[in-house]
This record gives sequence, structure tokens and C-alpha cells, in this order.
Amino acid sequence: MYALQALTTDEYYILLSTRLAHWYETEALLRAGDIERATRDAQYFGELIGTSKRYRIPYLRALAVLAQYRREIGQAIEHLQEAGQFSEEIGLPGELWSIRAALGELYLKQGDTQQAHNNFMQAASIVRTLADALGNEKQRSKFLASPVVEVVLEQGNQRE
Repeated sequence: MYALQALTTDEYYILLSTRLAHWYETEALLRAGDIERATRDAQYFGELIGTSKRYRIPYLRALAVLAQYRREIGQAIEHLQEAGQFSEEIGLPGELWSIRAALGELYLKQGDTQQAHNNFMQAASIVRTLADALGNEKQRSKFLASPVVEVVLEQGNQRE
């Protein structure tokens, strides 16, 4: 329901900054069974962003979600690898760690434990660096206690 609301708001066309986590809406539409709308929306978003590397990251992540839904794991990996490259080029470690974690999960699905290991380790390393950069201990603790971060650190540590 929230994904549909996001797609019908004028902000979609006016404020691209509201689309930085666009792949979540794609995933929500897919989970709701609205494959056609998710596909159309991802295509439209790709047309809207032009050549912007920053907005290409959520676009590629949306494409990865669509590919994964279609069980095209290799294609999903390619999209995430490209998104990871842009994240590195631009200097967005906050994006990069979650991309690396997603890549780790996809490599596990493919049975490539070495690539999964490498990506989980990179994700955990980035998370630790980000946590260390937080000056406020309360913020650091909240960040490290978030469920997604805990999973990444656990997977990264298990594979060390």
C-alpha cells in the first residue's frame, strides 16, 4: 500500500531525493504480486534519472530486485556489482555495505561461497568503519544493534 502511495505522489516527479531507496518500493510491489507495475516503474525511474551516477544506484538495485524475483541471479549480481562500483566511485560507504551484503546473499544462492565470503567480509568491514566514525556512543550502539547490521556483522565474523 505504501509503495502504491509513493508512486502516485507528485514527489516522484519533483524530488528525486525521495527515490534513493527506490528498490524497496519495487520489492514491495513484487511481494504484493504487482509485477507489471514494478517493472514499469523501474523502467520509468531509469528514464527519469538520466546519467546521474547517484540515482543510478537505486535504479540498479531495483533492477537487481526484479532480476532476483525472476530467478535471474547472475543478472541481479551484475546490477549490484555496477551499483557497488558507483557507490565506491562516489564515496558512499553507507550504500556500499548493504550492496556487498546483498551480493553475499546472492552468491550464496549460486553456491559460490568464496565470493559470498568476500562480500560479507567487505560489508562487515565497512560497517565497522562507519560505526567507528560515529562520535556519539549512543548512535554507535543503535547502529550496531540494528537487525540488518547485526546480521552483516555476524555473517562477516562467521566467515573470517
